[in-house]
Amino acid sequence: MQVSFTTPRHRLALIFALFAAGYFLSYSFRSVGPLIAPDLMRELALDAGELGLLASVYFLAFAIAQPFIGIAMDRHGPARVNAVLFATAAAGALLFATSEGIAALALGRALIGLGVSGALMTALKAFVVWFPPQQREALSGSMMAVGGIAAMLVSIPAELAMRAIGWRGLFVIMGVLSLVVAAALWWQLAADDAVETRSHSQSSGMEALAAAGGFRSIFGSRIFMAYAPLAFFGSGGFTAVQSLWAGPWLIEVAGHTRASAAEVLFAYGLALFAGYLLVAFISARIRDVAGAPRQLYIASLAIAYAALAAIISNYWPSSSLPWFAYGLALGAGMLAYPALTRVFPAAIAGRVVTAYNVVMFAGGFVLQWALGALIQALLDSGMAKQFAYQASFGALLATQVAALGWFWAISRSH
Repeated sequence: MQVSFTTPRHRLALIFALFAAGYFLSYSFRSVGPLIAPDLMRELALDAGELGLLASVYFLAFAIAQPFIGIAMDRHGPARVNAVLFATAAAGALLFATSEGIAALALGRALIGLGVSGALMTALKAFVVWFPPQQREALSGSMMAVGGIAAMLVSIPAELAMRAIGWRGLFVIMGVLSLVVAAALWWQLAADDAVETRSHSQSSGMEALAAAGGFRSIFGSRIFMAYAPLAFFGSGGFTAVQSLWAGPWLIEVAGHTRASAAEVLFAYGLALFAGYLLVAFISARIRDVAGAPRQLYIASLAIAYAALAAIISNYWPSSSLPWFAYGLALGAGMLAYPALTRVFPAAIAGRVVTAYNVVMFAGGFVLQWALGALIQALLDSGMAKQFAYQASFGALLATQVAALGWFWAISRSH
C-alpha cells in the first residue's frame, strides 16, 4: 500500500514552522555555550578539564536518549515525543539557572541535553511522515539552516542579555520558551501525529520493520559503518567546538573580548545558515546524478577541515574569515541524514536518524571532555596556553581527516 501525501500546504507550513521553532531553540542552547564558558570558569573556579566534563554531560544525555527517541517516534509520532522532550528541557534550564553546586548544574545540563535531543530527529521523522520523499533533501537542508540562523542570531543578543541579567537570567528565559514550544507542538499536532504515524507505519508495512531488524540491521550495514567515524569525530568534534570550545579559543588564544568573540560567532552562524541553504539548493538539483551527493559531501568536508587548520594556525587571530569558511563548508554534513534514510525502510526512519545521532553525540560527549582534559594536561605539563590549545585542536583535526579518508574508501563501492 502506497503512502498518500495529501496534507494541505498551509498545514505542512505549520508543521515545518513548529519543528523549526524547536530546532531553533535547541541550537540556541548549544550556541550560548561558548559565551557562558568564561563566566562558568570564573564563577565556579573550574579548570579546562572540569569545564569540559560539566559541559559534556549535555551530549552524554543526548547520546543515551537517541535509541529510545527513535523507537518512540516510530511508535507514537514525532510531534508528541518532541513536546514531552521540550517540557523536560524547560525543567533542565530552570534547574541550571538556579543551581549553585556543580552536581546540580550538571543535572540541569543533562536535562537540557535530554530535552532538546529530539529536536532535529523529530523534524526529520516528520518529513518522512507528512512530506513527499522528493522533498527530503531540501527540507533537511532548510531545517539545518534554521540551526545556522540560531547560531547567527543568538550570539550577540545572548551576550547583550548576559550583561543585563547574567547567564542565569538568560537560562530562565530559555526555559520559559521551551515550555511554549512544548505546548504549541502538543496543542497543534498531537492528534494528527498519532493518525499520520499509524497510517505511515501500516502503509510502509510493519513486516518491513521486522525484516530490517531495527538497530541491529542499521549498525551492521556497510553504509552506516562508512558514515560512523565521521559522525563521531567529524560531527561530534564540530559540536564539541561549536557548543563550548570556540569561546575559550577565541578569548584565550585569539585574544578576543567576549563581545568581539560574539561577533566572530555571529559570522560563523551566518556561514552555517548560508551553507545549509546552499547545500539544500545544490542537493535538490543533483540528487538523481549518480555519485554527485557523495562527491559534494566529501569535497565540502575537506574544505571545512582545511578552514579548521587555518583557525588552528592562529595566523589571522582577529579575522572571522576562517570561521566563516569553516561554517559554510560544514553545511554538507546534513547530507548524511537523507542518504541513510533512503537505504532503509521508511517504517524505521526514526531509528535510522537516531542511530546516526547516537554515534555523533557520543563523539560530542567524549571529544568535548577530551579536549578539555588534554588542554589541561598540557597546561599542567608547562606548555604555553596557545600551544596547548593548538595541539589539542590539532589532534581533533587529525582524527577528522582520518575519518574522511575512511568514508572515501568504504563508501566507494556502495
